[in-house]
Amino acid sequence: MDLAPWQAVAFGIGSMIVVWLVYDALCRSPLIENTYLLLIIVFIFLAVVGWALTLVYSGRGAFIHLGAVTATIMTANVAHSIIPNQRRAVAMLIKGETPPAI
Repeated sequence: MDLAPWQAVAFGIGSMIVVWLVYDALCRSPLIENTYLLLIIVFIFLAVVGWALTLVYSGRGAFIHLGAVTATIMTANVAHSIIPNQRRAVAMLIKGETPPAI
C-alpha cells in the first residue's frame, strides 16, 4: 500500500493506541478469570494484528511495528496496572493491612 509518510506515521500511532485499548478491554473483561483462554485470545489477536500490518507496511516494517505494538502493550500495562496495584499494596502494608492475594 502506498502511503505518504504522514499517513504511515498516523496509522502507526493510531494502531498502537487501538491495540492497547483492545488489550486493556480484554484484560478488564470476565476473561481475566480464565488466564489460559485470555492468553490464547491475546496471542491470536497479536497474530491478526501482525497479519494486518503486513497489508499496510512492508514485511520488515510490519514486524518492526508489531514489536513496537507489543512494547507499547507491555509499557502501558506496567504504567496503568502493575505500578498502581503495587502502590495500593504498599499503602495497605504501611497501614498494617494485608493486601489481597492474587
